[in-house]
Amino acid sequence: MLTLFVMLTLENFPQYMDAAMEVEPWAWIYFVSFILVAAFIVLNVLIGIVLNSMEEARELERRRALREARGGAVGPLLDPDAHAHVVERIAILRTALEDLEIQLAVGSSSADEPGPPTASA
Repeated sequence: MLTLFVMLTLENFPQYMDAAMEVEPWAWIYFVSFILVAAFIVLNVLIGIVLNSMEEARELERRRALREARGGAVGPLLDPDAHAHVVERIAILRTALEDLEIQLAVGSSSADEPGPPTASA
């Protein structure tokens, strides 16, 4: 695993491939395919990180421009986008609370029904 990680960085790649090809001449297929796939995955991860950062910066700039268009000194309490994640979490919590209330109602109605007798001391 350590060798594969070092190969992912392309450090000493030709030396590792030459050593493997001394044992098996067709080993170059594995090494080349590993480098192509690993480099593709790492490149995609890095591009994803950069794009995510750019999207966050663009969103912050959009909110700043929206505040300035509304008059500049609009506080976060008047900005509907500033607390959108809080409103979403409240909606999720309300749904969970309603589910719990239904479970309690079903549980209490089944507790009122006569059940098997219990042993008393």
